[in-house]
Amino acid sequence: MDEATAPVEDADRPATERVEVSRRVTADGRTITVHATGDGQRVRVQLAIQDAEGNEAGRLNGEIALADMTQAGQTLAALIGSVAVAVGQAKPSLGLDQLRQRHPNAYRPWTDEADALLTERFQAGAPLVDLAGEFGRKTSAIVARLVRLGLLPPDHPQTDAQLAAYLPTAARDDKVDWI
Repeated sequence: MDEATAPVEDADRPATERVEVSRRVTADGRTITVHATGDGQRVRVQLAIQDAEGNEAGRLNGEIALADMTQAGQTLAALIGSVAVAVGQAKPSLGLDQLRQRHPNAYRPWTDEADALLTERFQAGAPLVDLAGEFGRKTSAIVARLVRLGLLPPDHPQTDAQLAAYLPTAARDDKVDWI
């Protein structure tokens, strides 16, 4: 379960000067709640984790300058991911250079020409795994782009984990057409 709330309007302050966002995710019996509030300069972030019985399993609180939110978020996510790898809860991820050895266009911007060719090839019935090879991208990136172009429905599995659960076993090895 994943819930999110948006900023609440305050008649005394413009929305651009105020931030209030909450998000709650429940998975594997644990609930993670993140709440951020602040003004146009600083944001207070509170993260709480509860186990299935409602007991506190973790807490993180702090303030971040609004101008630093993007970099701080990326850095914190990378740090937590590294800790998860170090304690054996996650596999190490590939660096961009390593990823591009297998998928040369990974994380490169899409061009209008590539969008047009992808649309043409998809509408002609090309298998997604073939499109991934032709465009030098992961299958999940091809699916995400097709969703963005309106050629697949928004609820179509997009992430690697969603695609793995969605695909037959043989397709997970990129050996069959699965769309």
